[in-house]
Amino acid sequence: MGNLYRIKNAPIRRDLESIHRNRDLHRMRDIPGMELFDGRDYASDSASGYECWTYIFDKSNAHRIGIETIDNLKAQVLMKAHVDPRKDRIVAYLGNGFAPWNGRLWRVPMHIGRVIKVNGNDIIVRSKFGDGDVFEHPIDFVPLCYGDYAKFVRINGLFDGY
Repeated sequence: MGNLYRIKNAPIRRDLESIHRNRDLHRMRDIPGMELFDGRDYASDSASGYECWTYIFDKSNAHRIGIETIDNLKAQVLMKAHVDPRKDRIVAYLGNGFAPWNGRLWRVPMHIGRVIKVNGNDIIVRSKFGDGDVFEHPIDFVPLCYGDYAKFVRINGLFDGY
């Protein structure tokens, strides 16, 4: 079993925090290392609440393997033991705050993505940033508000065929 991944506090995280805070999501397209995977309609995604958890739920076999809702997916991510990073694992970015759930305190998941590639210490993640676009990016390229730790979780069959 793996440990929580400590996110590096690189200067890019401060830039991404500013973009996130100011809702200048289009600026993410100009950051070297952020590879656009799916350009989104920000207004539509904002109106419908389509964000990172919804994206992962929609772009996986969640429904087919018995995960009926996004809340069920969140529960799976919280309850499963963390594992080592590998392709097609969930990566949940854990905030620095804690909240009670199911009789214990948990780090609050702030963001979720899918591990696309692992090459030594280089981990590439595909994730949707708020109401914005979907990018493939280094694991450490996230706003400061997403926390200082990430948890890798394996859910059997989640990404089979995707």
